[in-house]
Amino acid sequence: MFIGNEPRERPLSPIFTDADKPQMRRNGLQEDGMLKVNRIPLIRTAIVEVLRAESPSCIWVRLTNHITDTLVFTEPYDLVQRYKKGGPDGDKEISEFEYCLAPFADRKYARCRVLDVVDNMVKVIFIDEGITAWMFRDCLACMPVELSYHPWQAIKVSLCGVGMRELLRRKQGTLIWHDEECAIFRQILTRFPLMKTRTVKSSIVHNDYRKAVQVELYGIPEGHNNTSSEVGVSIAALFSAELRGHLRARRVANSADFTPALNIDGEALPLREKEIPLFRREFPKDWKRVSVANDQATINEKIREWQDWTPDKAHIPPLEVEWLNANGYRTAYNDEYLVNIEGSQTQSPYEFYARPIRRERVEVTGKDLIGELGEVEAQLQSETDAMLNAHDELRKKATVLDAFYSLEDNRSPLDSSDCIKWLKSNMRVFAICACSEERGTYTGEWQRVEVLSCDGFANVLFLDSGGTELVVPYSLYKIHPTHCTYPPMCMQLCMHGVGPREADKKLEWSEGAKNEWRKLLREDLPMSISVIERLNRENDDKVLPISEPAWKRPGVLFIKFLRVHGDNETTLKKFCSPSRSPNNGLPQKDVPRSWPEFSSH
Repeated sequence: MFIGNEPRERPLSPIFTDADKPQMRRNGLQEDGMLKVNRIPLIRTAIVEVLRAESPSCIWVRLTNHITDTLVFTEPYDLVQRYKKGGPDGDKEISEFEYCLAPFADRKYARCRVLDVVDNMVKVIFIDEGITAWMFRDCLACMPVELSYHPWQAIKVSLCGVGMRELLRRKQGTLIWHDEECAIFRQILTRFPLMKTRTVKSSIVHNDYRKAVQVELYGIPEGHNNTSSEVGVSIAALFSAELRGHLRARRVANSADFTPALNIDGEALPLREKEIPLFRREFPKDWKRVSVANDQATINEKIREWQDWTPDKAHIPPLEVEWLNANGYRTAYNDEYLVNIEGSQTQSPYEFYARPIRRERVEVTGKDLIGELGEVEAQLQSETDAMLNAHDELRKKATVLDAFYSLEDNRSPLDSSDCIKWLKSNMRVFAICACSEERGTYTGEWQRVEVLSCDGFANVLFLDSGGTELVVPYSLYKIHPTHCTYPPMCMQLCMHGVGPREADKKLEWSEGAKNEWRKLLREDLPMSISVIERLNRENDDKVLPISEPAWKRPGVLFIKFLRVHGDNETTLKKFCSPSRSPNNGLPQKDVPRSWPEFSSH
């Protein structure tokens, strides 16, 4: 089996759907009854730990904020033997590329994928560890459907830019890494506790998860844990220096122009029985399981819990300025807050959305990258790291919601008639929405929403990804109170002190002005906001008529200053410039509403 850049031909592991407008395929149970588990798309700079390195062309890494610990199962847990007559799968043969649970260690099961089947033995790869192992098929267990909603925690990457000098290997039809070279490469990797990867972009999009991600790889010295450009030792340079004259390293701008050498998995044949650990030979007969009585009691408790559910028992708190301050989001510079704009949800200066960014302090050293360690200092992490961490935090929350609501036993539909009744009674309704593929690709299939109105369709506000949508009522479910303990992760913002050129009482913006505003908001860079306040507190216990403008919603944060972080000129000044006429705005006091003098911010 190939684990390099040219895997053995088998059914594709497609990333995108086969359509005119491809979308990322969903994980979970497929129409053919098989499970699909997606991989983590490594598209930005990341800090990783190395799990296993077959060669420079096949390195298994894992993000430092992985969730592997939650995907390992010990007793008590209801393991179901995969290959057993009379089991849920009967005596159905185990097939290649099937997902199962397998013994990772003694009395510890983890997710795996079957790579090869030889008689009564199977070779698997543990998808969260990047490790392969031979075992008897009898020890495999069924993988529950809900575990397929978590992507592989192990990511396969390939070192880009390091090649062999072909003149030295004319007799080789295909360039393949030698064992000695791979051993030297692994020894270099052990010098660093963490690695930094920079994905090399490609002009060719490969619709196949089997292909390793081409990266530049940098060793992070002890004491560093950020992704700033100043930190990191080039692994390609170290490797080329170790094998001077045999290798050459070059900077590659387009990974489509670089073909890495191959490596072939040496374990093509199954191990002999005596070489296989005892815990990988048979299914544990004395494995402790959760009692059926306890399971039924839990189910009955859930039924009663959903029957007693009302909106006042599942209320999501608003995002307050005080919460931002208490959780370290306020910067030391002019009391500003860094945000990441959700550009696709920007409607106008009175309705746009952003996620707060927290720049944490990280320990760095004054060490020259090839010298001795100096004293440990603390500095703010880079803006890029802060944006990535904010995205990771959102993904972690989304993973929790997906894992819970993907189980049918954990879902209770929100009856549309009840929803209409509650809204008419001035009760705000928070819920879980089963999202469209487009919205759920990066922020989760099951998302927290507030129901703004409900009739033939429900108009919902997405609290963690921003924006509103009309959805069918049957896509709404009751939200569990445990998922209402934290405020929205995406802020709805309104620019204060500006109005349309030809303002009427409705304060409606022209399409030209809206487009001009969208151009000024940057998604690729953090933006700074300051002087912010949640001014609509009087609407906290109200359900607003659908005709009311978006800026009147109770959770809206009004801001007086907005700029690209590091830019001296404010976005409002640019937007109100006469050069943008007739699509510019006009500075106006107390627009779209008054700003009370007693406001604390």
